[in-house]
Amino acid sequence: MKMKISKKKFLSIIIVIILICIIIATYFTGLIIIPRSTKLSVTPSNFVIESGSNLVFTARLESDNFVLTGKPLYWSASEGSFDKTVGEMVTYIAPTVVENKTVTITVSFQGDREYQGVKVTVTGIIYPRKAVKTTLTVNPPNFEIEVGKSISLTATLLPLSASPELISWSLEGPGDLSARVGTSTTYTAPKEISEKTTVKIIVNFPGTSEYQSSTFVCEGIIHPAGVILKKSTTLTIEPTMSTLRPSEKIVLSATLKDSEGNILPDKLLIWELEGPGDLSTRVGVSTTYTAPKEISERITVKVTVKFEGDEYYSSSNMIAIIEIIPVSVKLEEIVYVLTFDEMSLRKVRIEGPIKIHNIEVTKVIAENVDIKGFNLSRIGLSSSTAEIPSVELYLTSLMAYSRELGKTLTIQGNEKVSYTYETLTLEKGTIKLIRLSAEKTSLKEVKMIGEYIGGSEPYVPSIINTPEAELLEGYSFTASSYNELVEKVHLFTLGKGIVKDITIVHPITYHLDRVRNSYTFQSKWTARASNSTFINAQAYIIYINFKVLNLGPLIFTGEDMPYLMGMEKGYGGTITDGSIHVVYATLDQMFFEKIVIDIVLT
Repeated sequence: MKMKISKKKFLSIIIVIILICIIIATYFTGLIIIPRSTKLSVTPSNFVIESGSNLVFTARLESDNFVLTGKPLYWSASEGSFDKTVGEMVTYIAPTVVENKTVTITVSFQGDREYQGVKVTVTGIIYPRKAVKTTLTVNPPNFEIEVGKSISLTATLLPLSASPELISWSLEGPGDLSARVGTSTTYTAPKEISEKTTVKIIVNFPGTSEYQSSTFVCEGIIHPAGVILKKSTTLTIEPTMSTLRPSEKIVLSATLKDSEGNILPDKLLIWELEGPGDLSTRVGVSTTYTAPKEISERITVKVTVKFEGDEYYSSSNMIAIIEIIPVSVKLEEIVYVLTFDEMSLRKVRIEGPIKIHNIEVTKVIAENVDIKGFNLSRIGLSSSTAEIPSVELYLTSLMAYSRELGKTLTIQGNEKVSYTYETLTLEKGTIKLIRLSAEKTSLKEVKMIGEYIGGSEPYVPSIINTPEAELLEGYSFTASSYNELVEKVHLFTLGKGIVKDITIVHPITYHLDRVRNSYTFQSKWTARASNSTFINAQAYIIYINFKVLNLGPLIFTGEDMPYLMGMEKGYGGTITDGSIHVVYATLDQMFFEKIVIDIVLT
């Protein structure tokens, strides 16, 4: 028995067969594209970060072991924020927390016609920022006055970065205070008393989320009219606050004055130490503090200088705070970060890993390198263009887009690599390195910027040293100001200078004593060259030390007027054993021969 198929059913079968054939044909001819699988990785893959701190995250999207660049990668966080939410590299800003908090960072690629979407989540812990200890002192710390008289009181809050506007004053006993908030007030004794009376003035800093509270009690004695009184005194310390590494030293100097501002040079001053370390002497107007050789964590010590008073003058004291920071070699803290807009390399060889300073790095050798938008951290050096022939770079990481490769080139110092390129052009890149050496270097439109840290000496300068320099084509020293350094710097201008065996040091710690014209520092990042030439330079200098002709060393800080005839303006001269400390400088051009940029591990 034959089955009859209706025309309608037959037509449907034919259409299905045709569609199947079309699908098969289009698949094999590539008209239908099945998205390829992708893999997404994030660095770091886990983290621990302090409340309010920043952390850079880098994402890497791959397919079939090929790095995909230019794809939109989206970032989100359960807590905190980002500097941007789309990109391969973002900066995460941790939120403020009062207890340990677990957060998740998610990065995702939503997929497109060619590649499948993918998502990765990493987990981290945010721990609360530990409140910094504070210390309040009042000058004078105690006093004696007659009825109806007044005395000014000044409070000092350490560290200087705390909020002094939160300081409050209260009074126990008779009399009046002119102000109840702020860093100063005036106490006025009552007009009539029948016998000696004691008052207490309590100064309080309530504390914040970043700084602990502190209190100081100033005691005063009010005498009836006609009594012979002791003069009140005030003590000051220079510096009031400093930061040291283990085994470092710092000189502390004290000045005792009476209520009229007269220095009292012959009074016995006693020094006391609270915390580890040593003082060179316990009596005198100065002492040298030496930090302990080994510490496992950051510690704070107090050095107090006291005048115990005598029959004419009342007692006084003052405190200096010193923070000791342990030496811990963390790679991210010691490397230079070289960023650039464009880097063109010729005849390039990339090999790794090798070890420098016991750190695994990748070595990059190039016959010539041209850089646009050159910016080297740690020594604050930047220029519009840089030309560096015969260069060697020792890097811990590299990330930049390569025109020749058509992708982002990513290299880690501990990875095994071996590449050779006739030419290599990199764009918008970041290189973290621990050493750079070159036969010559030419920089144009140069800036050198000191590190801003705040406080009474708000900048860590770059220290430039040379055994011999020629000052040519016009130079001058003029008193000047730079930001907060009002009349505390000299503006040095120079048409042309040739410097031999130059070293440029950026300290990790630095202290300038303007009273004694001396300084202490610990170096970490250095650049040195056999010869260098400066063209049209302007530099703001806080410290100068050099010799000229047969004269001895000439030493002064930015507060001192130049005192050598002919130094204020000139058109030629040679100096020796020169050292200048620069907080900001600009140059039209800068040339180096046989330059080496390196780190100093202690």
